[in-house]
Amino acid sequence: MAEIKVAGVQTDIGPDPKENLKSTLKMVEDAIRDGADFICLPELFMTGFDYDYIKDQSEGTPNEVTSILSRKADEASVYILAGSIPEMVGEEIYNTSVLFGRDGKILGSYSKIHLFSVMGEKKNFSHGRDVRVFDTDFGTIGVTICYDLRFPELFRKLSMMGAKMIFVPSEFPVPKLDHWRTLLKARAIENQIYVVGVNRVGKDESSRFFGHSMVVDPRGVILIEAGEDEEIISASIDLAYVGEVREKIFYLDDRISDLY
Repeated sequence: MAEIKVAGVQTDIGPDPKENLKSTLKMVEDAIRDGADFICLPELFMTGFDYDYIKDQSEGTPNEVTSILSRKADEASVYILAGSIPEMVGEEIYNTSVLFGRDGKILGSYSKIHLFSVMGEKKNFSHGRDVRVFDTDFGTIGVTICYDLRFPELFRKLSMMGAKMIFVPSEFPVPKLDHWRTLLKARAIENQIYVVGVNRVGKDESSRFFGHSMVVDPRGVILIEAGEDEEIISASIDLAYVGEVREKIFYLDDRISDLY
């Protein structure tokens, strides 16, 4: 596995979805110019938790937004993880992350399993039902979304399915910065994997969001961490390092999995 450059695009999310898309695409282009191989966006990067807009404008995949991101991925030969978009499937709406390959094709998607009732998700979204990993040319990855971070079972299952890096596009609000940093590090340490958390900044009608997107290595070391403004973070990683860490500290082999 070769070393790759992973970038997290930490954006503000305003009331106009078209402007949000425009500003996000500009930051994606900046990340591409900086040499990124894999670009991750925040959760609901176009709409935030504007449920009126989500209900009126949700559509199936593919759609206009995914087509735009597909072209970007293809033109630059990069992976793009669309943090999440509201996706209509039948009469249900899901909070769904879409992964585009270097050729622009959709490699797959993940719909958020754990819905955060405090922010109204349970009333407005249906929960996802599939746990999936995705094969890339640099290794196997997993995708979760925001509140999923509080459920270690999901990360352990993705790890056991072969994921060496797990992405967490998010809208983690104030005052949970200590939780955010601690949980990202814990998920990395307990599974000996890379964890990439990409959070939004700014505020909506009820919450303020602190950013602090970060890349954590398999030892729990924060390789890079953003501040609380719009920002692009990036880190060069090699997923072969996961194997090196596991060879030195092999506690995953000591699990008594028939008891839990």
